[in-house]
Amino acid sequence: MEVKYIICFSGGRSSALALYKMLDKVATGEAVVIFNNTGKEREETLEFVQKIADSWEVPITWLEYANNEKGYKVVTFETASRAGEPFAAAIDKKNGFLPNRVIRYCTEILKITPTRKYLKDVELADARKVLGIRYDEPARVGKQKDAYLPLNEARITKADVRHFWARQPFDLQLKDYEGNCDLCMLKGKNKRLTLIAENPEIVTWWVEQETKSGGRFDKDGTVTQLAQLARGNFPHAKDFLEIGQGDIFNTDIGCFCGD
Repeated sequence: MEVKYIICFSGGRSSALALYKMLDKVATGEAVVIFNNTGKEREETLEFVQKIADSWEVPITWLEYANNEKGYKVVTFETASRAGEPFAAAIDKKNGFLPNRVIRYCTEILKITPTRKYLKDVELADARKVLGIRYDEPARVGKQKDAYLPLNEARITKADVRHFWARQPFDLQLKDYEGNCDLCMLKGKNKRLTLIAENPEIVTWWVEQETKSGGRFDKDGTVTQLAQLARGNFPHAKDFLEIGQGDIFNTDIGCFCGD
């Protein structure tokens, strides 16, 4: 049967539920599944992706950005990067310019472009994308004109997603605020402070990139400053605002890498 759908699986709970709703199309060959690994996904995310592949008997193609002739490489759970190598290669491609909350090229280089090039190579470029955007994400829904959004169509909200996974024999072993990309700058500042306070070594790769480039992921402060704040009087609200400019910096920004 002709492949009509490309399920872009982020590794999150909502995205996994969208995949679940498409299982019949995967089983009949109408859909294929792609997961893009940036090298900064949490290990729990990688394990969740593989658990879904094994438990639901779903073939999942793992892609990573690569600075090679194709612009990507196909990997597996065992061979997937776990030290930020694809992300660092994307930064090198931009001559050291770091992505930030306004210029979010990481999603384009690490996920969208490798997927597009792969689909062209395997002659599936005309298949329709499937994304796990929910009904309670109207801003994200409005940006997707051509993709198929099964969760939005079924009016599924975050509460519905939680209910679904509460009834499954396995789940993504991450708290809601931990997310997939471990210290993504699109996470609100409070959330990042919490993550650093709980896992101080999480900053290492991000500090290395800022040190090497001389730039910063957040115009409001460096990751080093954020780590210093997390080691201080966290979680007092006054501390959040000392290096921030109000609630806007405590707001998450959704992207292709999301739930």
